[in-house]
Amino acid sequence: MTEGGTVAGKEFRVGEKIAERFTIEEVMPPLGKYRHYRASDSTGPKVVISQIGTPTKESEPDKVKRGLERATRALSWIRHPGFVIPKEFVLHDGLLFSVFPEV
Repeated sequence: MTEGGTVAGKEFRVGEKIAERFTIEEVMPPLGKYRHYRASDSTGPKVVISQIGTPTKESEPDKVKRGLERATRALSWIRHPGFVIPKEFVLHDGLLFSVFPEV
């Protein structure tokens, strides 16, 4: 973590791509310690992408991603106007991202 309270990792700029699929359209103000981006998805509607960390061990990214996907499936039955569930998780250059529908 950096001094400013954000997670260490690459900061993406408008026009860059994440996972060869999401094109950054806007860098949003930080919410807590994670970076957020509004992006267009080449396979669907616009989304909000949140950088959720940098796993430290080589085997950790897939393990963390699978755990997050399990937790998302467990929460998927909740329907509430103030509760947004990620629709997927992507790994790009060793960084984990959660992908949310644009609200």
